[in-house]
Amino acid sequence: MANFRTLCAAAASAVILAGGGIAAAQPAPPPAPAGDQAPVDPAKLALARKLLDLQMSQMNLSAVMKSLDEQMLSQMMRQSPNADPAMRGRLERAVEKAQADLMPHMMDSMASGFARNLSQKELEDTVAFYSSPSGQAILHKMPAIMSEMIAGLGRWIPRMRQEMIESLCADNGCTPAQREAMERQQAEAPPR
Repeated sequence: MANFRTLCAAAASAVILAGGGIAAAQPAPPPAPAGDQAPVDPAKLALARKLLDLQMSQMNLSAVMKSLDEQMLSQMMRQSPNADPAMRGRLERAVEKAQADLMPHMMDSMASGFARNLSQKELEDTVAFYSSPSGQAILHKMPAIMSEMIAGLGRWIPRMRQEMIESLCADNGCTPAQREAMERQQAEAPPR
């Protein structure tokens, strides 16, 4: 039971870390007050759904999700080295079920986000582009592009962590023990 609790905590950490890495890359707009969002124009929402259909069908969403699943499961298992091997299978089933349950809601949310933030003309132009041969080629190649981008970012994270330590210590006068503790903590931090 302790292994299960540890793995659940690791799962939550993995989800938070995975989302945090993406969210940290872009400044988030201030959240709208609850219930204060204007209704979405049905015509724009329909275009946004068409855009998502074009994007998701060509980008092979299942391959992208499988890759994300594997990364998340690997991170959970690294955080729980004493977990029994059968736990990975249970985690895989739990992740698949959660995704299947949440995917329609995520798609609705994404469509609403496109519809709220893009004009009718921007949506029409974007749908037209992704319907074109060039747009289809980009969508088809996007998983490979994203994979290379993520791998490239991963190579820079250790340097960024070290530069953060240098900056903190330069600005705040770290003691050797504090610097060593931060470097040890960064060395033990899971890769993103």
